[in-house]
Amino acid sequence: SPCDPNDPSLFLYPEGTCKNTCPDPLSNKIERKIKYCYSNCGSQWIYPDASCSGTCDFPLKEEISYTIPFCVSPCDPNDPSLFLYPNASCVNSCPAPLKDKTERKVLYCYSQCGSQWIYPDGTCSGTCDSPLVEQIDYTIPFCISPCDYSTGETVYLYPNSSCYGTCASP
Repeated sequence: SPCDPNDPSLFLYPEGTCKNTCPDPLSNKIERKIKYCYSNCGSQWIYPDASCSGTCDFPLKEEISYTIPFCVSPCDPNDPSLFLYPNASCVNSCPAPLKDKTERKVLYCYSQCGSQWIYPDGTCSGTCDSPLVEQIDYTIPFCISPCDYSTGETVYLYPNSSCYGTCASP
């Protein structure tokens, strides 16, 4: 073994280097007094939860380390508050009507509508009907009001997609 036999804290990695840690999702074993650090997935991609797959699908990214194929989130692993969006953006919030889920130890933010338009109330449709307008964010198709509600004042959306501070009687 290339590792110092007098240092029992060292792990031997597949490509022959020695390290004093064997982090998740890797596995370790001791054979003939040598500590090995390896992937249970062989030549397949290993995910953060130690599951295996023949593919590493976007928005996850492929990373080869110690000759081991990892499939990892592009988000900062030291910031557990980041959500992975469908376009591989990492954002610290997942506002409604979007949903969040943790899959294979990766935190995702997604639209439950798939490729359909998602409305402010979370419903889905193949079309975005006026007076609402189409907006694509993070490759997610939203159907939203064109009005600016950021001032905190009441704004009314009219059938012609105009926005006014008052609601005229019909």
